[in-house]
Amino acid sequence: MRYTVPAGRDPAPYAKWHEESAMWHQRFIFSGALYPVIICLIFLIYGGFLTFMGAVLYMSAAYGFSWLSIYKRFGHILDEFEGDALKESAPEYQKAKQILEELCQKADIDWRPDLIVFELDEVQGFSARPHGGNATLVVSTGNFAYSENVLRAIMAHELAHLLHEDNERLFGGAVVKHNIILSFLSMVIALPLVAISSLYGWQDMALLTALWGFSGLYMRALGLMERAYMRRREYLADGGAVALIGWQNRIHMAVALHWSFVSYKRALKKKLKEKRSYRKFDGSLKDEGWLEGLREKAIESIDHMEEEFSVFNTHPTGPQRWAAMDVSVEDMQMTLGDNFNRDIKT
Repeated sequence: MRYTVPAGRDPAPYAKWHEESAMWHQRFIFSGALYPVIICLIFLIYGGFLTFMGAVLYMSAAYGFSWLSIYKRFGHILDEFEGDALKESAPEYQKAKQILEELCQKADIDWRPDLIVFELDEVQGFSARPHGGNATLVVSTGNFAYSENVLRAIMAHELAHLLHEDNERLFGGAVVKHNIILSFLSMVIALPLVAISSLYGWQDMALLTALWGFSGLYMRALGLMERAYMRRREYLADGGAVALIGWQNRIHMAVALHWSFVSYKRALKKKLKEKRSYRKFDGSLKDEGWLEGLREKAIESIDHMEEEFSVFNTHPTGPQRWAAMDVSVEDMQMTLGDNFNRDIKT
């Protein structure tokens, strides 16, 4: 794992995030590899050699299917953007390409990622390295609605992910989780079959129920490990971005994170309006003081909403990331002015 420290900054926090992310990633991969071993040993003890061999074959097939499925998904991760991608002659593409070239020169790398600019009102950006393909940096046209500084910060953050090779870790983690999800679902299917079958006794039912519960808890534990290392990688990517745009410009990274969150919240609120979960969302807005726009409540609200409604819950909240870059709430309020409260109430 690699990481970058902004010039002139104390390297200790970055070294700590780096060490902790490596530790949690190793635990995650080890625990994921240990899962099929545990399952196979349980079947060996319970059912004998033939049952054990059946479990080995099943877990091998499950891992093989998981690897192929994730490999295919990563290989085609960029296909969905082709229809909405701007042509290279578009002004937005040319501007993004110019910024990317400047960032690559600053990073002193002799390779260049592919660039995709796709049409979307929300502020989004991500990076990918599909198997058999080039590293690719993707940004939405929503980034252009703010400022060049915001676009530069978003692109610097995603370039840092490529430099730190975070995409490769994401692939390994996805395979591990996919395999356990398959096992979990197979037990869900097996439970009613065993329950209605006269060939099995209550002991078989009890074993499958226990394994189903164990798999669910195992997935939860793996999720917490994944969250622990991926959140630290986000801190390191923020640091890498600030190293590229300059420490004195770190406020632009913080503002980019803020608007990215506001944009995400708008899209989420719109999506949840179609479901009952919108009531929970709207209730949280009121409970946490969003609608009142109280500044002392604002940061707590952002923390709460990002923690509770993040799809993957793998990113630190905006205020946590501001603090890691030595950007205070007062700095944000001074930079955004009245937009600060208006944005979080949107």
